[in-house]
Amino acid sequence: MEFIENLINGIYLRSHSEVKIFPEYENGRIKISENGEISKGYPVRSDLLPRKVRKLTSSASFDMMVSATKLIKSLRWTSNATGSSKIFGENADGDPIVYWKTTQEHYHLAPLPPMPNISLKMRAGIAYDRDAISAAEIIWRQADVDEPLSHQLLRDAHDVKMSSKKSALMISYAALEVGVKSHISNVVPKSAWLATNAPSPPIDQIIRTYIPIIHSGRPEVENWSVLSAHFNQVKEFSKARNKLTHQGKELNFDIEKWLTLTKDLLYIFDFLEGKEWASGLISEQVIALLGWFSTRDSPENLWPKTIERARKKHLANPEQTKKIK
Repeated sequence: MEFIENLINGIYLRSHSEVKIFPEYENGRIKISENGEISKGYPVRSDLLPRKVRKLTSSASFDMMVSATKLIKSLRWTSNATGSSKIFGENADGDPIVYWKTTQEHYHLAPLPPMPNISLKMRAGIAYDRDAISAAEIIWRQADVDEPLSHQLLRDAHDVKMSSKKSALMISYAALEVGVKSHISNVVPKSAWLATNAPSPPIDQIIRTYIPIIHSGRPEVENWSVLSAHFNQVKEFSKARNKLTHQGKELNFDIEKWLTLTKDLLYIFDFLEGKEWASGLISEQVIALLGWFSTRDSPENLWPKTIERARKKHLANPEQTKKIK
């Protein structure tokens, strides 16, 4: 505490120095004098801090990194922001900037290495609107909830689609497989081992047949069969992936179709797990086929709403109800 107090006030206590013999020079000018006076505006390097103080600031910066990563992941998950799954660059050689204080009124900059490069690579961008913030706040408060691996993989697929459509196809298919198995495990926890380890039927059959079974009795899956064309697309997706994997054949395919299909299904799984905000990120065509209410259609832009209340309001018009059914 004594060292930090003096450092904030522009004095380096030489008695705490473990590795450095002062004065400290930069560009031929004294920045820390022999008696420990710090030149005004000079940012003391972290390697000059005593070991205990470095440990304190490193611990604080690590906590900040963890919190910042979860916040950004939550926001991009709830806004369908594409881009790399990595938040902080791999080559970062420092910690985030930390501010501290002891008896002072305001916080002061702590001596730390430069902040690492942040690599969001987001083409769609983060939607920092009321819906996204509300959804992210719920995720933030749940320590055990984070952006699913399936969504991270889909983001990776988007990241490489311009340079390698084949890689994007393989990664997006893996995202769908992971998403399906995770959804089954989340809804039916006792089946987690089987979903993860046992040989399973083709993924299109699981989505077409098993998903409505584990949600049996819920109004959200009453019209599940209307997605038959999408299930057929998943079957085509599987064939394309198998040809590429086992035969190495060059394929002519529309990668955007597979990416959109995967995105819709992953957010459908999210919605069925109780994340109502996910309905606003599903393609309008799919929402209309299922007869679901989309948070995107709410005139008051209120969130959250129960699906029962939302659908009643959305389907209040008899003609519209008839059309969807």
